Amino acid sequence: MVVRVVALSLVALSAALAVQPASRAQQSPVLVSYQQTGGFAAIERGLTVRRSGAVVSDGLAVKVKSLSPLRLRALRSALTAAAFPSLQDRYESDEPIADGFVYRIGYAGRTVQIEQGATLPARLDRVFKFLRSLTH
Repeated sequence: MVVRVVALSLVALSAALAVQPASRAQQSPVLVSYQQTGGFAAIERGLTVRRSGAVVSDGLAVKVKSLSPLRLRALRSALTAAAFPSLQDRYESDEPIADGFVYRIGYAGRTVQIEQGATLPARLDRVFKFLRSLTH
């Protein structure tokens, strides 16, 4: 009887642990991604900002390798204020631009696509300008 109770307790504990939310250590190290594609040369380049504040380039020339704690807080604040789940999936330009760029911002499992020249809501524009400010 004791063995059965212990076995059932272990099964219950295993099930409880399996449904626990992911710990911070299991989260993706990437806070936000920013990609730029298109243009005359059909480029594909981007960067990621890690939760640590490290800025990692994927072809984009970046101004800094790491955000200061103050700038990292500002980015996190802008990302939260942007309310990504409520943003449109795509922001198109009113006037198509031949060989224009398309930008993608990925945050919290959601990606928003922005065409060059698109009018953005202020809350998304703040994030977009912040990420662009990291590049040359």
